[in-house]
Amino acid sequence: MAGAEARTLLHLPTRELILHGLIQNRGMLLIAAAFGLAWETGLAERLTEQAGEDDSVVPGLIEGLAADVTGAGAVAAVGAAIALIVALLVLARLLSMAWALVRLHDYRIVRSGEDLRATFGGLTRVAATIPLRRIQTLTIHEGPLHRWAGRVAVGVETAGGERAGEADPHRHRLAPILRRARLWTFVGEVIPELGTGEDLRWEPVSPGAFRRVVKEAGFVATLAALPFYFLVGAWGVAIHAAFLAWATLYARRYVDHLGWALKDDMVWFRSGWLWRRTTIARFAKIQVVALRATPFDRRREMARLRVDTAGAGAASHKVEIPYLPASTARELRTFVAAEAARTEFRW
Repeated sequence: MAGAEARTLLHLPTRELILHGLIQNRGMLLIAAAFGLAWETGLAERLTEQAGEDDSVVPGLIEGLAADVTGAGAVAAVGAAIALIVALLVLARLLSMAWALVRLHDYRIVRSGEDLRATFGGLTRVAATIPLRRIQTLTIHEGPLHRWAGRVAVGVETAGGERAGEADPHRHRLAPILRRARLWTFVGEVIPELGTGEDLRWEPVSPGAFRRVVKEAGFVATLAALPFYFLVGAWGVAIHAAFLAWATLYARRYVDHLGWALKDDMVWFRSGWLWRRTTIARFAKIQVVALRATPFDRRREMARLRVDTAGAGAASHKVEIPYLPASTARELRTFVAAEAARTEFRW
C-alpha cells in the first residue's frame, strides 16, 4: 500500500459502533446462539438437573415468585410479564452493542489507488481488499432507527473479490453505519462516476400496483385473523379489521416507495417502506436483462424487469422492478440491454 496514495474514507469511533449495535439489534441472535451452545454441550441439562435437586433453592424461589405475582392480581401479573419482556429486550440491545464493539473494533476503510481496504476486529482481526473495478452493485440500507439517528449503511457486491476471515467473499457491508450527510461523498469514492442521488427523478410503478398488493396483503391479514374468531369470539371482528387496516397502510406505503431511475449510465432501484433499500447497478456490470410476467401480471398488463450482475447473491437486494406497465417494461429492457451491450465488461 503506498503511503502517499492511501486515504482513510471511513473510521468508526466507539460512539458510532455503539449506535450501530443499537440499530442492528443482533442481541437476540447471540442469546439464541448461547442457548443452542448450552444445549449442544449438555450444560443446559446439567443446570436443570442441579436446579431440580432436593437441596436446591431454585425451585422454591421460582414457586414463591410465581405465587406472589399470581396473588397480587391480574394487573400485577401482566405488569410482571411486560417487565420481563422489556428486560429481555434491553439485555438484547446491550449484547448487540457489546458485540458491535468487539467485532468491529477500529473499523477503517482506506482507499489506496484502485483498491479499498477494510480492517476491523477486536479479538479476530479481519482484513479485506476490495478492488473498485470488481464492485458490481452498491446498496444503501436505511431502517427506522437509521432514519431516527440520521444514519445509513452502505453495502457492495463484488465479483471474485478476496476477504480474509469471511465465508462469503462477494458480499461486503462497506459502511456498517454512516452519517447521512456524508453518504454521497463516501459513495462517490466507491463509484467515482456517480453523481448525487438527491436530484434523482424516480419513476413510479403501474397505477394498478396498489390494488394487487392490497389484495395480497389483505388475504394474508385474513388468514392471520381467523384464529382470533375462535379465541376471543366477537372481538375477532375488531382484530380482523385492525389487520386489514394495517394491510392497506402497508400496501399504500410499499407501492409509494417502489421506484426506478436511469442516471449516470446506471440503473437505480428502490424498495421497502420501513426498511428501505436502494441499489445501483452500472450498465458496464450488467450481464443479463430479463423480463418476466406471471399470469396475474399479464391479466393486468404488467411485467417485472430483472437486471443481473456477476456478483448477485441469493439474499441480495437485486435490481428487480415489479408491477411495471408492460409497455414500459419492454422499452426499459430494450434500452438497458442495448446500453449494457455497448459497454466493455471488466472483471
